[in-house]
Amino acid sequence: MYVQVIEHRNPISIRPFTTIPNIYYLVILSRLHATSEAADTEMILDINTEIYPMKVSDKFTLALATSISLDAAAAAATAGKKESWRDNSNQRSLADEYEYVMFGKVYKYDETGGKNKSSIYISFGGLLLLITGEALDVNIGQEIYLLMRKNT
Repeated sequence: MYVQVIEHRNPISIRPFTTIPNIYYLVILSRLHATSEAADTEMILDINTEIYPMKVSDKFTLALATSISLDAAAAAATAGKKESWRDNSNQRSLADEYEYVMFGKVYKYDETGGKNKSSIYISFGGLLLLITGEALDVNIGQEIYLLMRKNT
């Protein structure tokens, strides 16, 4: 899916709770509102702009995948099994072809948007994604990868 950022909200600073005194993390997040070039899919996405800066009018490619394995047979064999988000081997993966990758879980799926329209809600460890558009074959609780790269 090729999408373009149409709105960029001000960054949000979060200081997660820690039990270690004098140590904290500062994460800069932005909520992106984007639409596909065909204007048939809209999305709202929280990303860490400290490590992956985005600005209004940036165009990027977004993919959702249930596995990052490039080997279709291996991906089918591991379907339903827990796959490590880190690949410690020297094998290439789908993540090598993208700049920003997140691993998350579908927590809500809503088909009340009309014929062949759905809204999919995915959480990536607290960073949220809402995609509204053509119905996709996903299940609540399904683990999923989000992969992004900027178009130049």
